[in-house]
Amino acid sequence: QKNFKEAIAYFTHANEYSINETYSYLSNFWMADCYFRLGNYEQAIDGYNGLLFLSKDNHLMDYEDLKKYNLAYSYFQIQDYMNAVKWFRSYEKVASDSMKINDTYLRIADGYFMSGDFSLSAKYYEKAVGFNFFDTDYALYQNSVSLGLIGKNNLKVKILKRIVVDFSNSSYYDNALYDLAKYYTNISSYDLANKYYDD
Repeated sequence: QKNFKEAIAYFTHANEYSINETYSYLSNFWMADCYFRLGNYEQAIDGYNGLLFLSKDNHLMDYEDLKKYNLAYSYFQIQDYMNAVKWFRSYEKVASDSMKINDTYLRIADGYFMSGDFSLSAKYYEKAVGFNFFDTDYALYQNSVSLGLIGKNNLKVKILKRIVVDFSNSSYYDNALYDLAKYYTNISSYDLANKYYDD
């Protein structure tokens, strides 16, 4: 019922009566999940990191995988991008949900971008574009920015032109036109620059 505060109270109480390791794991997992959903990312991180996985209990593997994803997001939300990337890349190896795979590529790319590693951000934005499940226009635009920052302007221009042709309804369409205009201004191709400024 999304009453996470009440749930935390019950999980805390449940932990006082540790019947077995599996229930203890689940209780602590869902308590961390409640903090995550409440936006209390520091406590979520502590909770997820405190989980002791029981390798003999195979049906807990799905929880371990989800833990990686939520832990990565928690670090991302507190702007600890290095740990976010670490856990998203760990989740990437076990992910099977298409939505989460696409999202994982985007967030890894964002993490590298925010950390200033533009070569790796470009690589993962390209993976998200290749997956083409959602936010392809965002991945393309961010990829163009990353490529520009590492001096790969030919690839940047190619991607920006793709946005202009294929994503005319995108919120990144105007950005793409403006970036093309700026690029052509910088290389003194003023006729092309004027065309894109006019557009």
